[in-house]
Formats: sequence, C-alpha cells, structure tokens
Amino acid sequence: MKNLSFFNKLVIFGTIFALFPMIIMGSFSYIQSTNLVQERVSEERVETVRQIRTNIEQNLSMVDQSINVMVDSATMGQVIYSSMNAEDFILHREVRQELANVQTIHPLIEDYVIINFQYNWMMNERGSRIADQHPDIETYRELLSQGVQSWQLLNSTNFEEPLTKGSCPYTLSLVKSLPRMASEPRALVLIPMSVCELVKSLQGDISHQDLVIVNNDSQIIYHPDLALIGQDLEESGLVHSIEGITETSGFFETTNNGEVFTVSYAQANMNQWSYLMVHSVDELREESKSIALVMISLIIIVSVGSLLFILIASRYLYRPLKNVRSLIDEGSGDPNEYSNADRDDIKVIENRFKSLFSSKFIMESELDKHNKQAKTMFLTRMFIGDVDQQQLEENLTFFKMKKEHWRNHIVMTLEIDSISSSRFEFKDWDLITFSIVNILEEILAETEHFEPIWIQNTLVCLVSDDRADQEELEITLNQIAERLKDTIEKLTNIIVSIGLSMSYSDMRKSDRAYQEAIEALKHRIRLGKGVIIPYGHINEGKHSIMYSYPVKLEEDLLLSIKTADWEKTVTSFEGWMGKVFKQDHSLQDYQISMMRLLNNLILVYHENLIQIDQEHQQKEYYYEELFQLSDKKMIYEWFTEKLITPLYNEFLRKRDSQFKNLSEKMIDMIHEQYDHELTLEQCANQLHYNANYLSSVFKQETKHTFSEYLAMHRFKKAKEWLIKTDMPVKEIAERLQYNNSQNFIRSFKKYADMTPGQYRKENGI
Repeated sequence: MKNLSFFNKLVIFGTIFALFPMIIMGSFSYIQSTNLVQERVSEERVETVRQIRTNIEQNLSMVDQSINVMVDSATMGQVIYSSMNAEDFILHREVRQELANVQTIHPLIEDYVIINFQYNWMMNERGSRIADQHPDIETYRELLSQGVQSWQLLNSTNFEEPLTKGSCPYTLSLVKSLPRMASEPRALVLIPMSVCELVKSLQGDISHQDLVIVNNDSQIIYHPDLALIGQDLEESGLVHSIEGITETSGFFETTNNGEVFTVSYAQANMNQWSYLMVHSVDELREESKSIALVMISLIIIVSVGSLLFILIASRYLYRPLKNVRSLIDEGSGDPNEYSNADRDDIKVIENRFKSLFSSKFIMESELDKHNKQAKTMFLTRMFIGDVDQQQLEENLTFFKMKKEHWRNHIVMTLEIDSISSSRFEFKDWDLITFSIVNILEEILAETEHFEPIWIQNTLVCLVSDDRADQEELEITLNQIAERLKDTIEKLTNIIVSIGLSMSYSDMRKSDRAYQEAIEALKHRIRLGKGVIIPYGHINEGKHSIMYSYPVKLEEDLLLSIKTADWEKTVTSFEGWMGKVFKQDHSLQDYQISMMRLLNNLILVYHENLIQIDQEHQQKEYYYEELFQLSDKKMIYEWFTEKLITPLYNEFLRKRDSQFKNLSEKMIDMIHEQYDHELTLEQCANQLHYNANYLSSVFKQETKHTFSEYLAMHRFKKAKEWLIKTDMPVKEIAERLQYNNSQNFIRSFKKYADMTPGQYRKENGI
C-alpha cells in the first residue's frame, strides 16, 4: 500500500468508502426483509393452522352433537334399558336408522358400535349380537370403565375385529358411556373414523401437507405420514417439545438435525389438542431470493456508477498533485531518482519539502551568521573611524540600528583586570567573554543599545537614549556601569574596569567617543583595578581632540605593496596622505604619523629580507631626510621614490614566481580534494598564507575566483560521471559536497543550460 501512487490510493479508499456502506446497508436490508418475509409467512401459517383447527373442531363438534342428540333421544333411552327380544327389534331398527342418518351427514363415519353391558347385547352396522361372545368385549369394557366422553385415538391392532372397513391401523373414535350423566354407566357408544380416510380427505388441501395434530398426551393423532400417527411427538423428531407453550397460537423456531424449522401452532379449546405446522426456514428463505436478486442487482448498478464517479473524481483531484510530482521529477534532473519504490507521491513531495525547508533553514542560519558578522564588522569600523557619513547612514538603516527619537549616545568600554580570584583560567577566555556579554545584555535589557562587540580584548557597547539632558544620561550610565561591574564580580569573581565616554548626539562622532572610553581605561595605571572611569572626570568635562591614525589605510597600503598591486598602492597611499595631513592636526601629529609609516615600511624590508639602498643603511638618515621636507608634495614623492616604489618592484618580481607557484598548489588541492569539503580558508591554513592574499593571487593567475574554479572542476567531474557511470544524481551531488540534489541541479543547469538527467540522456546514458 505504501508504494502505491496517490491516485491509486484515492481510487482504493474511495471504492472502500463508497461500496462498504452500500454492502452493509444492502446486507442489512436483505436480512431485515428476509426476517420480515419469514415473520409474515409464519403469521400466515399460524392463521392457516387456526382455520384448520376451526374446521376440524367444527366437524368433530357436529359429529359429537349429532351423537349427543341421538343418545339423548327417547328411542336410545328405551334401548339401553331393554333386552334383545323380538319386540325390541323395532327400537333397534330406529336406532340404526338414526345412526345411518348421522353417517349420511358425516361420510367419514364408516361404522358404529353400541354395547349394552347390562343386558349383554351389542349392535353395529353389520347387525346385533350377544356382547359376551364378541372377542373385544374386554377392551370395550375397559373403555367404559374409563368414563370417557370424547374423541380417542384407538389402535386397530388392539381389536381382533376391526372397527372400520379398511386396514388403517388407527381410528379416531368418539367414545361415550350411557347414560351420560350416570355414575355407573351401563352402555357404550363408539363412533370410529378411519385416520387414513381423514388423511385422504385433508390431503386435497395443500395447506394441510405439513399439518400435525397432537392430543394432550403429546401423541400424534394426525400427520400426512401415516407411519408417524400414534407416536410421541418428541420421539418422532418433528418437534422436541411443546410443553412450554402458553399462548393459544403463535410460532417458534426449533432445530432438528442441525436444520432450523419454524413451528406455527394453535391450541384447541374443545379437546386440548395442539395443531402444528412445521416448515423449514431455508424453504422460507427461498421465497426471499427474489429480494436478494433485486438487491444484488441494485448494488452492482450503483457500484459501477460509484466506481466511474470515483475514477473521474480521483483523476480530477490527483491532477494538481500529479503536476507537482512532474515538476519534482523534472527538477530532479534524474528520471531514475524516484523509482517504483518512490511511487508514493505524498512521501516524495513531503521529502522534497523537507529538503527545501532544510535548505531554507541552512540558508537562513548562514545569512543570520553572516548578518551578525557584517554587523560586528560595521560596528568595529564605526568605532575605529573607518566609515564615512554615507556608509554610516546606509548601514544604520540596513541593520535597523537607527531610531529617530535617539538624542544622545555614550560608548562604554570594558576590560578584564584579573581572573585570579575566579574559577576560570586564560584557556577559558571564550567562555569568560561569552558570560560577560550575557551579563551585559541582561543589565542593559531595559536600555536601548547596540550589540556589544569585542575589539581585541575590549568589550565595546554604544548606549542610546532619548533624554535631552546629557548630564542625566551620564549619571544613569555611571549607575549601570557600577551595577554591571558588581554583578560580574559577584557571579564570576572576575575584576573588570569600565570606561565611559562623554555623551554625544552625532553618530559620526562614535569613533571619538570610543577613543575617549579607551583613553579613560588607560588611567587604571593611576587609579588601580576594578574602577569605573568616566572620561568627563579626567578631561574637565570637555571632549577630546584626539588624533586617529589611519591604521586601516596603512594596512591596505602595505598589503597592496606585498601583492604588487600598484593601482591600489597609489590609492591607499594617497588616502593615507589625505587622512594624515588634515588642517586640524598639529605638527606633532604629522611627524608621529610619518615616523610610524617610515618604521613600518622599513620593517617590511627587514621581514622580507629585502636589501635597503646602500646610501641609506642607517634608519636615522631617513628620519633626518624626512623631517627636512617642508611640503606635502615633497613628502609624497619622497616616500614613493625612496621606499614604496623599490619595495613594490621587489614584491612584483617575487610575485611573478610566487603567484604561479601558489596558484598551482591551490589547483592541485582542488583536483585532489574536490570531493571533500574544501574552502579557501582551508587552503590558506595548509599553505600558511592569508586567505585574502591567496584569493587575489589565484584570481590574478587564473582569472577566476577560488570558488568559481572549484565549481567548474566539480562541474567537469559531474559531466564525466553522468556519461561514464550510472551513478544516481543524488549520489553525485553528495560526492561533490552539495547540501542536496536541488542545489547541484541548479548549479549544473547554470553551466550546461540543462538538467543532469537531460545531459545524461543526450550523451548516451
């Protein structure tokens, strides 16, 4: 199931949800209708049993009444008190005539027997005779002693002389003792009816085919199968028992040899007989087959319609998902990337979205990391005065660090004086700086401030406020600094000192404020450790007029000379001259700056074992010559001719041979380690060079950046693997150090204007 496509799943689940309720409802309807039909048929048969009971009781009752009329007649009264003399034959003939009339009305009465035990005579249809001479006289005498006045099932085998004309083994006989109300009857009237003839008379009615009549002794007195007549109902196997029946009519179910039967019954009021009709439940259910056929036909018709609808609806619902899956397959660049094992469209899309979200998270993390680094770099440049007004405004806006309501600012600097009393050591420097920054952030939580940064071993933070009173802001910052110092000492046992600049309103003066805070910390020599030094307290409340040496421009100048970049060398030196020879600087500042540059240039000569001009072997000669110059242009030309140009030419010569050597080493590293995580920084570490320097060297020699050359070589290897191997695109991407196959596909398409899969297809695999 998990490897099925979403379309197949839609069809399967739609079919289940459509057909399952339909089958359940159809089955339920069929069962209910079958039970209803069975119940109605059973009720109809109960009514039939009632009608049969009524008809039979009516006939038997009529016979009983006719015999009662006869035995209660005056003629019969005289006969039972008379002997069989000649003068009594007339009475006997009248009795026979009355019995003949009864037989005419009731044709099932084949014979009759009248026995007068007192006068020892008996008569039947065949004539009169002495009773004692009859072979069955004792059987009749036993019947008389029982005082029976009702219908009895008599076994013909118990009589030597048959009661009826036929050979039927049982008779249903009406037995009456006379006189009827006498305590000691003297005569017996027996009116026999052949059970066989009764069965024949009822067999013409189809409703009687399953009829069973049982007397109050559970003896079968009627059944179409003559062999069962006279048997006990339970022993016959038709019905186990009817003793628990309390209703006069109804039906119930019983089991016989594993087969279920329904028994419809009616109790007789006249003689306590039970009329039963037994029928198989399976036969009743046969009558429900037409209902089942109709129900199955309807289910099939509706199912076919539902399946057609499900197919159409599933195709319509699947179309957008199919389009997404097609885009994913096309974007993968490898038609084999998602094989039959990946037919689960939802899973494929889910994996792709996970991959995208993972890439997004990685990119956001990288961007956040770079953003923090860029912000830290900007703040560092701002504090050392290496940004102009336009750059300052742009960066403050970009990093959302500018707010219109800010009026005044103060720069706070913090340096660690001692960790000897703490549990930390100098090897825990990263942990120490991290802890101090967290404490600072917590102390300044309710104060608007820039992100604190470390510049060398000094923590620097710019605090801003909307108060117009600068003195009030300085007092507040003094209190915050006191709290910060005490908290650090309390939590870490580290002693720190804090320097505070004077408040200022123009953000362009942040470099001066930074210099003020640094200058304040220098007074620890006089004041001791663990102090808070506001710059206003040591400079009579006046801002410093500090000279800021252009360190960055000097570094750029020395680097451009070392890299033999003449254009940048000229630009950097001109920038250095412009920064140093401002009008607001003192002569002492000029001389200090020129001496500093001169010392650093001579130091480069010595560090790189470059021979200085023989005429200027002594450093003091350079100082004397330099201080004799009285013009800015002369100073520019002196530095250029005496030191910068010779030094540049020497590095140019070295660079031509060194650049080629370095670039070849970097290319070899790329060719050998392209399938590993490889960065410019790693190359720099292995070659023991500055990464920026190697970057410029490589670009100058190959006309490509390091990352471009690495990407091109990996592209070359990818094409080779796509053509010569059956390696999946996903594996190629992993081996070439791509985060996911999508990034690799985009990179490949950038170079080849086609996806990896398309390239493989066009080139033979």
